[in-house]
Amino acid sequence: MRRVIPIEPAPIQRGDNGNGRDRLGRYVTGHPGGPGRPRGSEELRLAFVESFTVQDIQRIARRLKGMALTGDIKAIQTILDRLIGPAVRLFELSLLDREVLNPDERYD
Repeated sequence: MRRVIPIEPAPIQRGDNGNGRDRLGRYVTGHPGGPGRPRGSEELRLAFVESFTVQDIQRIARRLKGMALTGDIKAIQTILDRLIGPAVRLFELSLLDREVLNPDERYD
């Protein structure tokens, strides 16, 4: 019997690899991390957001919709990601895959 299950990311190894980060580049527990956001960045973000009117957002949405309707794949992907969320990647798990993924587990 074949099952289709969502792909899950590999488990994260929590441990310092010499620079305070794990194998995915994230800071490990107990490491102070970086300097954070630059001073004033929140004010800049807020000013940027407030610079758009409702009409500006509507024009952008109409333009994106028009691009998607003419077949622009990135526009289609952007709209679908925002409306229904990013697609979940699926794969088929066979008995052989399970043996490769879990070599310590026996299937006698």
